[in-house]
Amino acid sequence: VRAICRLLAVGTRLGLSRLGRLILPDRPGVALVLVGLVAFLPQFLFLCASVNNDYLVFLISTWVLVFLTSWLRAPGLPGWPSLAGLGVLVGLGALAKYSGLLLWLLVALVMAWLAWRRKGIRWLLTAGLIVFGSALVLSGWWFVGNLLLYGDLSALNVHLEIMGTRRELPTDLAAAMREFRGFRYSVWGLFGWFNILAPDPFYWIMDALMVLGLVGLVVFGVRSFRRLPGWTQQALVMLLVWLSLVLIGVLRWTTMTPASQGRLLYPALGGLALFLVVGWAELLPSRLRRPVGVAALVIWLAWAVLCPFLVIKPAYALPERVNSLDELAFAPSELHVRFEGCCEVVGYVSPNQPVQPGDVVPLTFVWRVTEALDQNYTLYVHATTVDGQIMGQSDTFHGGGTYPTSQWRRGEIIVDTAYV
Repeated sequence: VRAICRLLAVGTRLGLSRLGRLILPDRPGVALVLVGLVAFLPQFLFLCASVNNDYLVFLISTWVLVFLTSWLRAPGLPGWPSLAGLGVLVGLGALAKYSGLLLWLLVALVMAWLAWRRKGIRWLLTAGLIVFGSALVLSGWWFVGNLLLYGDLSALNVHLEIMGTRRELPTDLAAAMREFRGFRYSVWGLFGWFNILAPDPFYWIMDALMVLGLVGLVVFGVRSFRRLPGWTQQALVMLLVWLSLVLIGVLRWTTMTPASQGRLLYPALGGLALFLVVGWAELLPSRLRRPVGVAALVIWLAWAVLCPFLVIKPAYALPERVNSLDELAFAPSELHVRFEGCCEVVGYVSPNQPVQPGDVVPLTFVWRVTEALDQNYTLYVHATTVDGQIMGQSDTFHGGGTYPTSQWRRGEIIVDTAYV
């Protein structure tokens, strides 16, 4: 199944290359950097290595954009084979994920524009029947099944009942910015289950590049947009509309359930990446675009290769294990708390700095294994005030789950850090 997800990712990259070459055929470098930006994006690669339904939506969204761009570029109205093919894509998009339903709206808008521009109202009626009829044939049974089983066409009532709904929206700017920070991080690279961050400078650099790209895009709009062919202008506007639809969908979903994750923006990743690449290129002199683009792709690829080793692997490293206390590189504070038939805590290392509200505090414990176990015990660490009020807690497994007690060996000493 992972191999299938990787094939879908390859198909997405091929679609992005085709999209870039269709929209800006006289600038092949833009298509190359566009594909490289997405292909080596750490979060994109992280999702590619997992089993998920997002990749099918990425693939379908990208190729729907290719279809629509080719329609805008063609001198005539599309025929029924092209219409039926698009209907199959948007039908599959709805089955893959509910964000795929936004493609139906985008397709309807583009078809209405084509009919108005080329005076083909009769074509619009026929085309609508072919496209959305094909889509409903493919996906309609799913919605009918949801209605019969759950009393809801979308079955989101059951999903939200299981996953939980948002109790309240952020009430101030600071809370909204904290949530947006997680969304921003997860566009570029936030691993594990939203818990393993890259070094802060990575996000600062990406923020700066994002700002530069948007500034360059504005410059492009003022300086170069009017000189583009009419169909290219329309294709760029279409990408902007699609990006706006996806953003609105993400905001709507986030108001229903806490789900501010960057991957939800990825159906519009092709448009976003194209806008950024065009903006960056606009800020560079023509003679520097090729060497800077090649150098940037090499650096981007190198970072993508290093991320698993510098960021992900250390997060899953086993805790330090030694055979005697003398082998430790530090002197823990002495403590003797024995758990019969298992182990004892022989020392600890407490935080050496003041602790403020909201801080994540590391507490390191030194364990000695007295008996081998076949069970996985859990670890509960509570931080309390002198009167017993709990101020923070961490409920976890040893080593964050990497070294559970069933794997402990009698006599070994384990240095385990919990974060409260």
